[in-house]
Amino acid sequence: SLSFRPRPVRIPRRLKSSPIFASLKERLGDVKKTWCDLTNLNYWVVKDYCRLVSSVNALEIGIQKLSDEQLRSKTLEFRCRLNQGDTLAHIQAEAFAVVREAAKRKLGMRHFDVQIIGGAVLHDGSIAEMKTGEGKTLVSTLAAYLNALSGEGVH
Repeated sequence: SLSFRPRPVRIPRRLKSSPIFASLKERLGDVKKTWCDLTNLNYWVVKDYCRLVSSVNALEIGIQKLSDEQLRSKTLEFRCRLNQGDTLAHIQAEAFAVVREAAKRKLGMRHFDVQIIGGAVLHDGSIAEMKTGEGKTLVSTLAAYLNALSGEGVH
């Protein structure tokens, strides 16, 4: 004869709060936050803008050594490069470095890194909120110069 014996019911144990469990929970939260950051489009856009700022800053020393005439001739050089197939994206960092140096020489005002980002945002067709005194006019020179190089207008 067959005998049927029911399994004993298992009561789940609750994990007690312990420093190890709390630390693990915190780390999992950090992993989730990092994953959300990596899958967020804004994370990558901001990262690209930061790369642009790094490139502009790296070019600054070389651009500072140029004479006023050499600095002026950069515009013709950029237009030639665009005619040969380069894109505005290829020359953006160098063009921004030229504008930064020209503003420093003529206006006595140097674009801050966040203003470089603002110029890139404007060039990308977006809008950036800036408060009074944060240099909106100076920021617009970056996008205006870059877009004027192609001869298609800046508005």
